[in-house]
This record gives sequence, C-alpha cells and structure tokens, in this order.
Amino acid sequence: MKESVGEDFELLDYNEAVHIERTNLLSSNETKMEYDPNHWVGRQRQTWTVLLFFGCLLVYATRSSVGICVVDMSKELGWDKQVSGFVMSTFFFGYIITQIAGGILADRYGGDRMLFYSAFVWSICTFLIPVIGDVFHMPYTMGIIVLRALSGVAQGIHFPALASLLSRRVHSSHRNSVFAIAASGSAFGNVLNGVAGSLLLEFYGWRSVFYLLGGLSVLWVMVLRLANAKENAIDRKISSPSAGKQGKTSWRIFVQSKAFWALAFATGTESCVFTSLMSWSPTYFSEHFPDGKGWLFNVVPWVVSFVFQNAAGLFSDHALQKGWSSTKLRKLFVTLAGAVAGLICFRFATGVTTFESALLHMTLMIGCLGTNSVGLAMNPQDLAPEQAGSLFGFMNTIAALTGMIGVYFVGHILEATKAWSKVYFTISLVSFLGTFVFALFGSGKKIEN
Repeated sequence: MKESVGEDFELLDYNEAVHIERTNLLSSNETKMEYDPNHWVGRQRQTWTVLLFFGCLLVYATRSSVGICVVDMSKELGWDKQVSGFVMSTFFFGYIITQIAGGILADRYGGDRMLFYSAFVWSICTFLIPVIGDVFHMPYTMGIIVLRALSGVAQGIHFPALASLLSRRVHSSHRNSVFAIAASGSAFGNVLNGVAGSLLLEFYGWRSVFYLLGGLSVLWVMVLRLANAKENAIDRKISSPSAGKQGKTSWRIFVQSKAFWALAFATGTESCVFTSLMSWSPTYFSEHFPDGKGWLFNVVPWVVSFVFQNAAGLFSDHALQKGWSSTKLRKLFVTLAGAVAGLICFRFATGVTTFESALLHMTLMIGCLGTNSVGLAMNPQDLAPEQAGSLFGFMNTIAALTGMIGVYFVGHILEATKAWSKVYFTISLVSFLGTFVFALFGSGKKIEN
C-alpha cells in the first residue's frame, strides 16, 4: 500500500525529523558548522532575538521608572530627599541578592524558564505601584518600597538567565550579535523613559508611567510564555537527558584562574565607571550647562549606544568566522571601551567648556562602553559555557556592589572638595586600571578542570 508523505515522516525517528526540519532553515554558512539540535536557527533565532530585545528594553525602562517620577511622587506622597533616596535604592538591595542564585537556577532548569518567572514578578510589581495602597490597604510609601525591592529581586535573575539561555541555544558563530541586539534593548529602555515617560509624566501624572510600563511588561510575559510553550513541545523530545550537565568546571578551579579574576576585576571597574557617570552626569550637566537641553543627554547617547552595540556584535560574529580567537576579540572591545572612557574622563577633568562638546564626549563614551556587551558581558560564556548563568551572576554581583561604592565615593569627593576635576581624574584612573588588568590576564578560552 502506498504511504502518504505524512506517514513516511512519522516513521522517521522524531529526533532525526526535527533535525532535518531545522537544518532546512539554516543558512548556507550554518550548514557547514557543527550542528546542535538545541540551537535556534533561522526565523526561530530571529524571533527569539527580537523577543529578548524587548525584554531588556522593558527591564531597563521599569528599573529607571521611579527615577523619572520621583519628584512628582515626592510632592504627592510627602517624601523628603532621604525617603526618596531610600525608595530608589531598595531596588538595588533586592537586585544584588539574586544574581548568583538566578544564574545557578537558570543553568540547572533553563534560562527561558527563569526569564519567565522573574518577568512575571517584576511586571506585576510595576503595574501595582500606582494602586498598591488602595488594593492592599497599606501606606503607599511602604507598599512602593516592598514592590521595588521585589522588582529588584526578580530582575536580578534576568541577565544571568539571558546569558545561560544564549549559551545553550545560540551557536557561537551568532552568539555575539544575538546578545548585543538583546542587550541593546537596555539603551532603548532609557530612551523610552526619556521621551514617552517624560511626556506621560507631564500630561497624565506619575501613575500613567507605571501603568504603561507595567502593561507592556505583562504583555511581554504573555508572549514569552507562548514562545516557551512552543519551544518546550519540541525540546523535551530532542534534548538528551544529560544536556547541560556535562563538562562543568569546579568553582575551585575558577578561583585559581587568572582569567576569572581578570574578568571579575575588569567587571567591577567598568561598573564603577559606568554607574558613577550615569548617576552623577546629570548633576554635572545641570551645574555646568544650566541652559543646555537636558533631553538631548537622555536620548542621544543611548541611540548611539544602540548602534555601537549592534555594530560590535555583527563585527564579532564576522571576526570569529574569519578565524579570530575569542581572547583577541574580548580584549579588543574591553580595551576600546576602557581606554576611550579613561581618555574622555581625563578630558572632562581638564575642562570641557561648551554643552555641545560635553554632550559629544559623553555620547562617544557611552557608545564605546556599550560595546562591552561583546567584551566583558560575553566573557562568562567563553570561560564556562555550561555555567554561563552562574558565572554571569557572580560577575554582575560584583558589578552591582562596585557601582554602589563608586556612586557613594563620587558624592564623598564632591562633598569634601567641590571639585569635579578630582571626580573625573579618579574615574579615569579606575577605567585605565581595569582595562590594563584584563588586557594582561583576560582570556576567551574555556576554563577546564
């Protein structure tokens, strides 16, 4: 009896059938590479890249939402500067404590699953901020503090889970560009707040900002859930039981590695530089250029950062295909970001006289720092592909701590000396030091037992 095409297909081993189906989606370059059926390919990879881009966009937009609303919230709720500062800082207290745990859970149970769980929490928390007092019959200030702390706990899982997910799902020849595109969503998150958030704040009040961001975040969670369900229907049948459980490196070996500590040190210094600049630059601009157009600073650098990040990702994939080593690539972008930041901070220390010049220098610096999405941020996936989430979480914990320390010490320097030149000289030195250490000891090779 003549069998139909569908019946013939069903006679094939399921794993082989899915392998054939996915291979047909591959580009000519991909078919020449070592193929893992767990890797995303073709439209599948493109769809997830776009989805993760919007996830990072919303993560950053919701994270910084209180910052753009705090003046109006303070007036309505009667906050002084001390209370306002405490409300904004509670997010980061939560953010620090789940980085490593989130990475470990993502490596064990899947980055896609942990992204969903974390996003479910921070999206609901964001949406509830305007109504927390009425819904739960509690003081608004206390409710907002609790919600922001919970948001921090949930968002602490996001980037370690993202690193773990891409390490498992994206072939190394595409991983740089996919991570760069996804991470560049953070730049547009700042743009979204700077433009749409400011307009909503002016015309509809601070509550409208949280309704918009919370609503968009809930929608993104629903789309992510559908994408996960579709993936799991296939992946449960094609993944081997030992997938993701082989080749793990002992943490004892990590702490004995120069490359591990070079990454940790450079991550700490880069975060100290970036967080200090982002926290205090608005104050610098307002004091030195009070007539400058502040909205330009909130938009232009982040648009340029988006372009730089994605150009760096595409270049990195191309360079790896042409035979560059991961070590050479990581050192190139870490050096580019750190050296440019150090030089521009030195320029600020010696004096920038016009708003246009200051904006140009700051834009170039933020753009170059953005290229670290394929420098420091990708390095955990080089050093420990099977433990990329937990290693990223460890590094991000260091980044969060040094960022907080940097912001505090800049304030201390300004209070003690009133001299911005000393601030920028210090930041310049920190940037050069981290760059030098990574250039000397950093590596893109896997750390083996």
